[in-house]
Amino acid sequence: MAFTYYSHRAKLKAIGKEDLLYKFNRNAFVIAWDVASGTETLLAGNLSNTWEYEPDCKNSEKTVRSIFDEQVACAVDEQADSIIAETFGHLGEALLSRGQT
Repeated sequence: MAFTYYSHRAKLKAIGKEDLLYKFNRNAFVIAWDVASGTETLLAGNLSNTWEYEPDCKNSEKTVRSIFDEQVACAVDEQADSIIAETFGHLGEALLSRGQT
């Protein structure tokens, strides 16, 4: 698994590093692919709770969807075999990670 947990724009913005989002995530995939190369290992990206989700708030759903879309796009670009979504405290956010609301 590429270590992309919490590596999304909102979290990185908190430390002034949001402009490095793609670089951080890409580097995580490069490292994971290096470890997996030459094996029959599958590679996964990661989605985690965002701390941006607020139940019953459509704006937060849009924000979270944007975060997930960006993370999934990076995983697709880096040819991940799957995505692991984990540690959601709200059912609504977990459903957003599956593309459902």
